Amino acid sequence: MSFARSLFRFSKSCGQAVVCSTSSKTVIRKPIQNFAPNNISRSILQSSCRCFHTEGDGDLANFLKEEIAYEEENVTDGPELHNFTVDIQGPKVNLSRNFNGERVDVVFNINENENVDEGLNIEESEYSQDQDDVSLPEIVSYPSFQVKITKPSGKTLHFNALYNKLSEEEGQNDPEEQFDLIRFDSLKIYDQSMKMEDAYEAETENMDGELYSMLMTTLLERGITGAFVNDLLDFSTASEHKQYVKFLKELQVFAKEK
Repeated sequence: MSFARSLFRFSKSCGQAVVCSTSSKTVIRKPIQNFAPNNISRSILQSSCRCFHTEGDGDLANFLKEEIAYEEENVTDGPELHNFTVDIQGPKVNLSRNFNGERVDVVFNINENENVDEGLNIEESEYSQDQDDVSLPEIVSYPSFQVKITKPSGKTLHFNALYNKLSEEEGQNDPEEQFDLIRFDSLKIYDQSMKMEDAYEAETENMDGELYSMLMTTLLERGITGAFVNDLLDFSTASEHKQYVKFLKELQVFAKEK
């Protein structure tokens, strides 16, 4: 579950510049010397390692101090999701709204996101230590999400949805074909008298095309529009980054504990 961490940010050799990806750009950073210390720095570290449980914990804590500061520079709140109330409990995200007496919930778990580097892979050797920054396409955190439409009676129509990730090359090969931003691959109906997992799940692979189109309209009419799913993707990416920064801070606390 890394966020723009597709390239490792420090090397054992400490002799090369290191490429560091963020949500908006990739920065060429010199390696942090503390993490492959020479004899002098190692002796200094050893003399002060009594502050940590082990010498490796000291290395880790010192690295995380700079790493957290670096990642926090790129933290954003993401876009405002109009008409939806946001509830985040750890990695679990629930967006809800009222639509003419119905309750509409959009739910996903950040731990299940797929983080995709939508740019080309760039080798460290292509850059020099004198370069400050290089603009690159951002890493995007795609959620697999559920849309639940609940009637006042408690009966719920439950969609399992995901994003269509179409590369630029694929789009050029099929210029006349229209690709939707999202699709759903299954759905089920259940009510308050039964458990969700006990309901029959209808897959869409062999579903009648007209029925599938009508069900997509059901989502569209309840606010699951192109604008919403674009904002949801940005919101998911920003939320994953926040969770990663929180993880780094908890890891730092662990490393510092004696």
